[in-house]
Amino acid sequence: NNISDKITLAFWVYGNPNKLPANTSIFEAVDANNVRQLNLHLPWSDGSIYWDCGNDGTGYDRINKAATTTEIEGQWNFWAVTKDATTGVMKIFLNGSLWHSGTGKSKLISIDRMKISTSITGGYLYYGGIDDFTIWNTALDSAEINQLMAHSVQPMRSALRSIALSRWP
Repeated sequence: NNISDKITLAFWVYGNPNKLPANTSIFEAVDANNVRQLNLHLPWSDGSIYWDCGNDGTGYDRINKAATTTEIEGQWNFWAVTKDATTGVMKIFLNGSLWHSGTGKSKLISIDRMKISTSITGGYLYYGGIDDFTIWNTALDSAEINQLMAHSVQPMRSALRSIALSRWP
């Protein structure tokens, strides 16, 4: 309930090379009206990463970029996605480095329900392992993301949740 204009989601993933690329969602969240507020396709079947965040009823803010095989499967990678609606900046970090960003993204965030390793309806399963999944009510900067990546989850500001999941269908 205390996320509206800033967010970071960070986690380790190991994509199953026998299943990816495929249509997947690492997480999806909706508001009270069941409207998408957060979604991360890591990847979609075209091999691209799609980060959707915020929705004002007319659609969501999105940034996306094509990924390489090693970025999405066959090894553990640390991903972090951020949004600061006050500055309009969305970012995707891979293994502590800025991987992609976009500007003009100012739609606010309202989260009522969220699922991890699948879409909100239970489709688009993520094929692989997920570890140290954290949600922050701020847009962490590069130094904070690197600190998070280098250590097990430690409270830095206000981590909301940390969990570990694995799916190998």
